[in-house]
Amino acid sequence: MPTFLPFQNVAFQGFLQSPRRALHESREHHKGANPKYEIARFRPYLAWFEEEKSKMKTIVQLNLKFRTSRNKLVKHWTEHAPIFAPNGEIKGLLWKIWLMNEAEKSAGGIYLFRDKASAKAYVNGEIISGLRTCDLCSAYDIKTKVWDILPGPTKISHGPVN
Repeated sequence: MPTFLPFQNVAFQGFLQSPRRALHESREHHKGANPKYEIARFRPYLAWFEEEKSKMKTIVQLNLKFRTSRNKLVKHWTEHAPIFAPNGEIKGLLWKIWLMNEAEKSAGGIYLFRDKASAKAYVNGEIISGLRTCDLCSAYDIKTKVWDILPGPTKISHGPVN
């Protein structure tokens, strides 16, 4: 981690948004500069940036198809909803939004995790694998995605991630 955080530095702010674009813009600005120098200029921040990025809040999207009735599935999930409460049994989970499209027999959830490690642990954990074998859920075609959050636009649109 650098000894100071140069957030007032415009080049560094660009680097935080897109390291590749920042390097490209830096090369354009310093025509004829040595590309190795340009990369080296940002290198002290790269390890720090990767570490901070891994601590950023993360979204998990879960989609599945189900064979049972809506009422049975909602009843079953309502019984298990306390597990998903803040400070519940799922490490790092801040909130979950439950989703259903009854006409398509499709359901899922949007989860906000404190960090990427917690999100990946959940996706690879026993709850998701248990969905495949749960008779009451009758779930199949289970798909998960882990998403990084874009803090700038999300803050502007008042996304509920703070």
